[in-house]
Amino acid sequence: ACPDYRKARDFYTSVLGMQNAKDDQKSRANLAFGPRSGGNYFIARNANENANTAPAKSVVDHICYTIPNWDDARVNATLKAQGLNPTGRSGSVNVLDPFNYPVQLASIEAENPFI
Repeated sequence: ACPDYRKARDFYTSVLGMQNAKDDQKSRANLAFGPRSGGNYFIARNANENANTAPAKSVVDHICYTIPNWDDARVNATLKAQGLNPTGRSGSVNVLDPFNYPVQLASIEAENPFI
């Protein structure tokens, strides 16, 4: 959940190229990513101000999207053109979304989760 789902929707669609698959125009958008439809969604929604939830005992500290055919110069130039300040190393960069949530973009070879 985030304070303004529209800001999150706009960031993830314009900067990361996610597709706005479904948007209720009130408080939630389903954003699709990946080359094929089905199952790969990121949901941006406003926080429920009336929710009485206990503090989390564990947290997700960032998310990583892997990219095939990685090119350091191209990735960094694209992010800088979007007004972001990418940091990191060869094969992996980090940026902050509009709510200062860390987003990692990495080469599928550099960050292969299956090895």
